[in-house]
Amino acid sequence: MNIVILNQYCENRGDEAAGEALVYQLIQRSDVDRIDIIYNSAYALNVQHQKVIHHNEDLRLKLIGKRAIAQYLLLRKSPFYKFCFFNNVMKNMAKTISEADVVYITPCGASIGIYKDWCFLLRIVFAIYEKKTPIFYLNTIGKSGNFFFDLISKWVLKKSKIYVREKKSQIYINEIGLSAKRGIDTAFLMPNQKVKNRNNTLGLVLTQLSWHPNFRHRNIDKEVESLLLPQIVSFCNKTECDVELIPHLASESEFAFYENIKKELESSIVGNSKVIVRYDVLNASDYDRALAQCSFVLGMRYHSIVLSAKNTTPFLAICYENKMLEVCRYTDCEQFYVDLQEENPKYGEVFTKLMYISEHNMEIRHHLSKTIDDDFKKLAKLPLEELEHIT
Repeated sequence: MNIVILNQYCENRGDEAAGEALVYQLIQRSDVDRIDIIYNSAYALNVQHQKVIHHNEDLRLKLIGKRAIAQYLLLRKSPFYKFCFFNNVMKNMAKTISEADVVYITPCGASIGIYKDWCFLLRIVFAIYEKKTPIFYLNTIGKSGNFFFDLISKWVLKKSKIYVREKKSQIYINEIGLSAKRGIDTAFLMPNQKVKNRNNTLGLVLTQLSWHPNFRHRNIDKEVESLLLPQIVSFCNKTECDVELIPHLASESEFAFYENIKKELESSIVGNSKVIVRYDVLNASDYDRALAQCSFVLGMRYHSIVLSAKNTTPFLAICYENKMLEVCRYTDCEQFYVDLQEENPKYGEVFTKLMYISEHNMEIRHHLSKTIDDDFKKLAKLPLEELEHIT
């Protein structure tokens, strides 16, 4: 059986973790012979296996060009298609997809939705033109607000099988007259990290959110700096815990941002807490391991919460989207979040919640270990059931 994974994101440890978790599941299957990964970036997952072919360089949309894409879309369904001349990249893209027995849309956030990723959508159109039924592997899906994007998205979704990772997405799919099965995030299938956790260490996964569509109307980055960081400082002064700043993107700009945060924390903390930036976290496995090593985590990125929960690391979620709230709910940790989407987020609760997590650390770990059992993880494998119908 040949599998195509379409639209894999990199340069983001969370999307990489979800993508790698899916690839590892497929590699383990004896009925899967080949896995072609067609990327949404120039980078590739940190997976090397004889079954896996990475198309991060050869099947780039920019190598196809707008003219060849337009020719393909206009002529693919024409009876004269076999006589048409496209550039080799477009031919290879179509050939790779057409040879697949199954096309999975990689697990990721709202590319069909508030992120409005036209390239992401276009590749799925290619799959439909090649007479495939795309299978959305536990995605976030919603309305973008752009009429034409949403119109094409609805057509694509009608031609697909849909699995989503949150209730809000399922409600949207139902509202447009379609159905979707709901599971949980694919990254819960990442292998368990067998590491010893560092006593009294707070892992911080902070981020700048000015890029996010939900926060363009307010200075969210200034808000976080002036209202969230003092709460973290107060907690460190009270507990003298060490702090590890764990990169989610591992980009130059993120490391620069973390260095500024490090200086601000060091200048404000009066106790013996040590503050370090984890420059050694460069891929999804490093990221997963770093979260597992912490005593507890304060996370502003979705997958920092998913992977903390998977590793039974107690967490406080600083939520920028509904998907983070849902993780807190289905892991039965609803009390451990602060919702940034509120008009006046309850930053003042951060210190109190961190103190509770610190004082009840082992109790929370035990609770998470009972919650995330084999039945729970089956929800992250739901779309793999589609492979049983392939002959």
